[in-house]
Amino acid sequence: MSNYKDLSPQEFKAGVESNPNAKVIDCRTLPELMEFKLEHDFHIDIMSPVFGQKISELDKNNAYYIYCRSGNRSAFLCDFMARQGFEQLYNLDGGVIAWRYQMMGR
Repeated sequence: MSNYKDLSPQEFKAGVESNPNAKVIDCRTLPELMEFKLEHDFHIDIMSPVFGQKISELDKNNAYYIYCRSGNRSAFLCDFMARQGFEQLYNLDGGVIAWRYQMMGR
């Protein structure tokens, strides 16, 4: 049983829009950020040596909607955050690749 929920792009968008405590985390690398921009509240590159410190500064009462390029690193980050005591964690299944395909048709 995972400690987070995988969401389709449509579910992810609806969740962010309907939850007043929603915070969006983009965990892609800087070069990936330049390839395609998607709104986010925080950029936390999990390849950075200080990503754990950045996570520890976040409010555990918020709901976090997390995405990366393909959904793998964001799933890792969701799992990491769950082990740190975060409870409301949502992963964009398929990441930005799925978002672009399903939400934008490309």
